Amino acid sequence: MAPIFDRQEPIALLDDYKGNGLVKAITGIRRCGKSYLLFDLYKKHLVESGIPESSFVEIHLDRKSEEYLRVPGTFLSFIGEKMKSANETLYIFIDEVQSLGDFVAVLNDINRPGKTDIYVTGSNSHLLSSNIATEFRGRVSEVRLYPLSYREIMKEMEYSIDDYLIYGGMPTAILSGSEMARTRTLESLVRTVYLQDIAERHNLKDDAILLSVLDVLCSSIGSLTNPQKIENTLRSKGRKIADDTVSTYIGYFQEAFLVEESKRYDIKGRDYLSTNPKYYIEDNGLRNVRLGMRQIEMSHLMESAIYLELLKRGYIVDTGTLPISTLAGDKRSTIQSEVDFVARKGSATIYIQSAYMIPDGKKEEQEKRPLMKIKDAYPRVIITRDGAKSHYDEDGILRLPLSDFLLEDNPFVPRM
Repeated sequence: MAPIFDRQEPIALLDDYKGNGLVKAITGIRRCGKSYLLFDLYKKHLVESGIPESSFVEIHLDRKSEEYLRVPGTFLSFIGEKMKSANETLYIFIDEVQSLGDFVAVLNDINRPGKTDIYVTGSNSHLLSSNIATEFRGRVSEVRLYPLSYREIMKEMEYSIDDYLIYGGMPTAILSGSEMARTRTLESLVRTVYLQDIAERHNLKDDAILLSVLDVLCSSIGSLTNPQKIENTLRSKGRKIADDTVSTYIGYFQEAFLVEESKRYDIKGRDYLSTNPKYYIEDNGLRNVRLGMRQIEMSHLMESAIYLELLKRGYIVDTGTLPISTLAGDKRSTIQSEVDFVARKGSATIYIQSAYMIPDGKKEEQEKRPLMKIKDAYPRVIITRDGAKSHYDEDGILRLPLSDFLLEDNPFVPRM
């Protein structure tokens, strides 16, 4: 029997939003488990809490048999009939809601607090783009779903950290079995689901440049870059590309939840910098198969896994920059030092360095130096691949093994 990944955290968030009078939108990359979360796990949770089966209306707009419901008038008539015969709140579940014509207006029309409680899934960030959010007028609660975290996987099956760094957390890949089967599953997702979907959505006749831009992004995860640098890289390889094409294609990848951008944040100046962000792929496995498993650099994969885990835990994550003064002889200069992650959630901020290994004092000083220059009192953390259990060192920096970070519910509180 296949493992059942319970996704407790998004279920708890959906439960918090239940009955709040807003449309609940589950967003995320295709095939990360949004439909399973809503129609299987969350429905089961609601039924076990006492809500009768008759209170659910389930609509799958990606199915041929329910294609007719994509028409606004037909959809409204269908829901209207359900509402007439309902004696209690109707829980309306809609899969791939972006397929519904004029869906913002339609959802606003059927959203009747006390009579309907609406939950939708979508794989296109247009669902919550700024103009859509304006049209909803604050009447939507988003639940962002990511590929499986290491904690979620390990609750159900054995899966090494190295496997997680290489093959990632896409449910269908994890359940494929052998390494070859995982690889083929991930290759199919990248090529026939994500890239084909982007090409069709944006009417791209030739996707060669699209593939080239994605490959450069995959190859440069964790590195400061920008569209101009990517364009120059492609031109150096003989690719003819228009000036604004790279930015456009990166936007397409972000819209499809395939690529995440980490902005640069000036820690001292408390402001964002407009140049040279970092880009990360939504899942390490997807990144690695796109590069043919040829760039398995564990330090980069670990950094990416930390970034993605912070997002899964609800943090806003930026790349920190900090000016540090250096003295060479009698000449003083200022360099921009980097803190891998500035992670914020509510009023809390955490500064994090990712260091696969710290073999000597020189590497130790390199990793600690920017953290030691930060003058505020927020926690400072260095995550390493291996090491002793989590503890504070003599400088008050939390030293945290990757396994603790990925598996503990509260990893930034050392175990005693």
